[in-house]
Amino acid sequence: MKRLITVSLLLLLLLLLIGCQRNEPVEEPVTETPPVDIAPEPEPEITGPPNPLTGEPLEEANHLIAVMVNNAPQARPQSGLSSADLVYEIEMEGLMTRFVAFFYGNLPENVGSVRSARPYVMMLAKEWDAYFAHVGGSDDAFAKVKEWGIRDIDDVKGHKGFWVDKNGRRPHNTYLNLKEALAGKEKNGVFHNWEFTAPPEGEPDYREISFSYDKYNRPAYVFDEDSGLY
Repeated sequence: MKRLITVSLLLLLLLLLIGCQRNEPVEEPVTETPPVDIAPEPEPEITGPPNPLTGEPLEEANHLIAVMVNNAPQARPQSGLSSADLVYEIEMEGLMTRFVAFFYGNLPENVGSVRSARPYVMMLAKEWDAYFAHVGGSDDAFAKVKEWGIRDIDDVKGHKGFWVDKNGRRPHNTYLNLKEALAGKEKNGVFHNWEFTAPPEGEPDYREISFSYDKYNRPAYVFDEDSGLY
């Protein structure tokens, strides 16, 4: 009898041990996956004509256009200036300035606001043989358009591409879609070879360039380390 009880207890203990072992979590072996280096796809090489304003290669020749851009306080912030390849700041009447923005590599659909022309501004467009976009102008400017053979794009003459922002106030609310304005026109880019001399030895780095038109208008250009531009 004692032997039977002993055997029964041993069987019960064995069953309990087996049950405990089944409830214990089994650790799965961890297999580390080696990192896979994916080489970036090479950017396609652009072998087209150079941008006449920056010298950078383009996929194809484009239109060169200059736009008379407003710089009155009521017109700020302007649209499209960051896409321009070259920007002149010109002093106008009343000690105010305007921008003459040249576009070739990029033709944004929203540039402005656009203002009126003056002969001394049109001379810049003529030098580059660029299309010149504006909203009207002085009597002298209208006369020079024909005399100088300006590639004229004028809102007053009903040329396409101009549109009015109804939320803005005149005369600071007329803008230009460059792609629409240049659609179907002859491409006119002409390359000018820029030549630069070596910088003088010991010349400091100019992180900021500032100047003054008057006490109310003092623009400055600050160098950006990330883009390498002012």
